[in-house]
Amino acid sequence: MRAQRMQRVGGWIVLGALGVALGAAGCQEEFDPLEQVQGLRVLAFGPDKPALLPEETASMSALVAADEDAELSYVWEWCPFSAGAVSGYECGLDQAQLDELLAQSPIPAEAPNLLFGGGPSPELPYPLPAPLLQGVCAQLQSQELPEFVELPDCEASFPITLRLTVADNTGNSVVAVKTLRLLYGPPQGEDVNVNPLMDAVRISPNKVSRDEAELLEPGVPFPVKRDQTYNIFIDVAPEQAQTFTPLPSEDDPAPEPRLETLQAQWFFQGGAFEFDETIFIEDFVGFDVLTNNKFTAPKTRDYEAEELKIYILLRDNRGGISWAERVLKLE
Repeated sequence: MRAQRMQRVGGWIVLGALGVALGAAGCQEEFDPLEQVQGLRVLAFGPDKPALLPEETASMSALVAADEDAELSYVWEWCPFSAGAVSGYECGLDQAQLDELLAQSPIPAEAPNLLFGGGPSPELPYPLPAPLLQGVCAQLQSQELPEFVELPDCEASFPITLRLTVADNTGNSVVAVKTLRLLYGPPQGEDVNVNPLMDAVRISPNKVSRDEAELLEPGVPFPVKRDQTYNIFIDVAPEQAQTFTPLPSEDDPAPEPRLETLQAQWFFQGGAFEFDETIFIEDFVGFDVLTNNKFTAPKTRDYEAEELKIYILLRDNRGGISWAERVLKLE
């Protein structure tokens, strides 16, 4: 993908936002180990498309693990300037500051709400004009900033931060963040990235092949025996690894087209997977490795409940994500 020519916009929005962002530095929150799901967790969230074109709208969803009787509330926010990992990805400006900055913009723009949703699946329209975002990117690259400030890669798109806060009715809450890229226009000569999808999740006893595996239906408990090992397969078509051309870099100034890298992450409430992550890498690791794992059901002394959930996330290396949630009934 090649960047279009950038239109310059003054430093009115950049410097103001960075000043607030740099002053918000703090400590990061600690998180539970990824593979063991206990209590309230946001395992994944994001839009129905990894990158947004001008005039498009993204539909959000989230994979949240919680107690069966929990009542959940959602707060969805976006931010054009995150203070980064040092501050827990807090936004570098509030709504009043964004309104004021856009009122001074040489490119007319109505200030969108940073808070854009309060339910499990809100929508986010492309929030600002693409020429304005291109100008902000150009201005960012010209700033002399402290070494610990990492400038965004915004040659062909502008990264914004999505922030989801989920709370339950017992006072627990969790915060998750994700980057969404706002494309300035369609990539030249390539398809826009889409989320990789799983066609199905299957299960079979250990040493029984994929061909004999049974389908795990969403929401339908599947019986398994405690302390026994099973194969868990995901059906992922090879086409889900899209062909793309990486942006040029100092190490690779003329990159060749390649297939995306795909990664599956495996989570569980009880028991254990053999691998926390599996992967596909073109010419190195095949799809059979990505789509195959083993799960050992827990003993009663380790997990007393009669049912447990497993969660599988599928990601590509360009921001795409999808997931599956399945229920196992312990016998």
